[in-house]
Formats: sequence, C-alpha cells, structure tokens
Amino acid sequence: MAIIFDVNETLLDFGALDRYFGDRFESGHGRVEWFLTLQSAWMAQTLTGQFTPFITLALGALRQVAARHDIVLSHTHQDGLVERLMTLPAHGDVIPALQWLKDHGQQVVALTNGGAEAVEQQLSHAGLRPFFDRVLSVEAVKAYKPAPAVYAYAIEQVGEAVDQITMIAAHDWDLIGAAQAGMQTGFIARPGKAVDDEGFQPDYQSADLLKLVQQVIAV
Repeated sequence: MAIIFDVNETLLDFGALDRYFGDRFESGHGRVEWFLTLQSAWMAQTLTGQFTPFITLALGALRQVAARHDIVLSHTHQDGLVERLMTLPAHGDVIPALQWLKDHGQQVVALTNGGAEAVEQQLSHAGLRPFFDRVLSVEAVKAYKPAPAVYAYAIEQVGEAVDQITMIAAHDWDLIGAAQAGMQTGFIARPGKAVDDEGFQPDYQSADLLKLVQQVIAV
C-alpha cells in the first residue's frame, strides 16, 4: 500500500506565516486571504490549460492582497514570504505519523502543487525528507491539483494498484480529485479546515495525523 501526502498545510504548518502577514496587514486574516487568492490563481490556470510556477503565483497573490488593502510591498517584503515558505515547520503530529508508516513498511509519497526544488528544501528543513520514498511535484505535468493529469502521474510513479493508494490532505478539493482518480482518501482536519457534512465525504478523517494513518492501515 502507498500513502500520498499533500505538503502545504497538510504536513507543513502555515500558521507560522501569521506573524509575517500580521506585521503587514491589519485585518488579522492576511494569510487566509492570501492563500485563497493563490488557490484561485492556480485553479484558473488549471481550468484554462496554463501553468505558471507556484512561487510566481504566490507572489502575485501577495501583491493582489496588498493592493486590496492599499499597501505597497517592497521586493524585500516579497522575498521574505519566499524565505518563510521554504522554512515552514511541520505540524507536531507529522513525524510520529510518518515514522509509524515506515515502521509498518508502507510506501510514503509527497505530492505537492509547489515546485520540485522548493519541496525538497521544505521537507529537508522540516526534518521530513528521510521519511519519503518519492517526492512528486505538479511541475512534471504542468498542471495543478486537482487536475486529473496530476493524480494519473502520481499513480504511475507509485506503481501500486490505484485501490491500494490513499491520498491524505487538508483540502477537500484535493481529495475530490484523488477520489475521481480511484484512490482512497483521508482528510486531516487542520485548523480552519473542514469538509461539508452534506457534500463529499472522504474514506477516513481525523484531526490527528497518526490516528488518521492508523485508520488507513488497520493492523
């Protein structure tokens, strides 16, 4: 069996960006507004068959949010976001969950909308890289999740039957894409994340990553 993890917000704690955004935006919701703007950008690119690197979109979203609030950001401020994205810490439950999976002989894979070089740096800085058998980026197919091509690529790279693959993410749209590709799905309820009780339902869900992977790999 193989477990595929989303990276940003799922494994890495974006709450660490709150101080950066709090120092620049008075609303107190700068990080959330920025991420939703970024998400809209990559969804638009996916729907229109375009592909711009993640960091370029991330900085564009930052400038959009700043413009909405009549704030001018220097290049130094913009570079500061990139630096912080590369040095995000892992959520506290991540290493115990990944260690448990490795102890039980599972293939562990990362699949990110971020760039290939960037995710290697992120996982290494957070102390997570040794746990992963494969680290995959959407750059390989030039489309963002939840485009079907991304999940088809991941299935091919993993080399397992699709019903033996589980995608774990903190975003329901990611899991919807994985489910459409035939994978099982696990939702990790990070702060501020939820699924619609009357909409898409993942196969597994928990607010604790170790408990979630133990649901997936029942031993």
